[in-house]
Amino acid sequence: MRMWLVLACQVPNDTAGDGEPVDPEAGVREDSASDSEYCDRPDRTTWPSTLTWPDDTGVCDSGGSLFVEGQLHVRDVADLGDLGCLCEVEQDAWFDGVSGTDLTGLEHLRSTGQDLMVTGSSLDSLSGLDSVVEVRSVFIEGSTMVDLTGLSGLSTVDELSIMNSDVRDLIPPNDTMVFNMSLVTCAPEELGGDSEIGVEVSWKDAETFADEQLRKSWTFAEMSAGDTALLTKGEAIYGYAEAMKAERGQTSRVSREEALEILGEAERQNEGGVDLIEIRRVLEAL
Repeated sequence: MRMWLVLACQVPNDTAGDGEPVDPEAGVREDSASDSEYCDRPDRTTWPSTLTWPDDTGVCDSGGSLFVEGQLHVRDVADLGDLGCLCEVEQDAWFDGVSGTDLTGLEHLRSTGQDLMVTGSSLDSLSGLDSVVEVRSVFIEGSTMVDLTGLSGLSTVDELSIMNSDVRDLIPPNDTMVFNMSLVTCAPEELGGDSEIGVEVSWKDAETFADEQLRKSWTFAEMSAGDTALLTKGEAIYGYAEAMKAERGQTSRVSREEALEILGEAERQNEGGVDLIEIRRVLEAL
């Protein structure tokens, strides 16, 4: 039997190692002061729709800061230096097929209104996003990076989802981590509703660097009865990334047609998601 699961565990990050409360944004405010000064200047430019890079060129030519009211879609590039004026993205920030070592060049980006997604990229880390303090969710799929350096400044994030990636050294968000993975049992006949599935998470506290650990377990019945909306969205992102590999002539587990079928199910459970709308636009254009 094969079951796709989303495992979520609360990450307590509001006390120091000695039990004293700490301010999770204390270090962030000081580190991001220069970015706030840059972004709050009067000579700002507002991009009223989705910004697709590198198709939309010259967006920083005016010399002022840039605010994107739609989605940011960065695709198949190695150098992000020409996006150095970017301060905020109102919807999703999506980095697909980025071939550089990190995201250096986005030193002024401080928030995305919805999801931060990294798919099919050869990045070593997320360095360059150190000024980002607010994002709804982080999705990483099919990446070769082995740590999440660059996300240490986050003060607001709901979910962290990692699929088919080699990330091992995690810097967790303050609230929830989501692991989207496939579990395969070699003895399906022994799997019942009361079978237990557990997860263990270890991390260092962002403020105190104290070692922390959390263990949780659920029965198979509890997990199979859970909400699958986020799971189908993660599968759609994975299917998209695999379809793009096929388009580039790389080995892929999912064809364009299969990706569209997976996307349809995700759209039914996540109605109106702008990132899913963008996935459909790209897939249908292939």
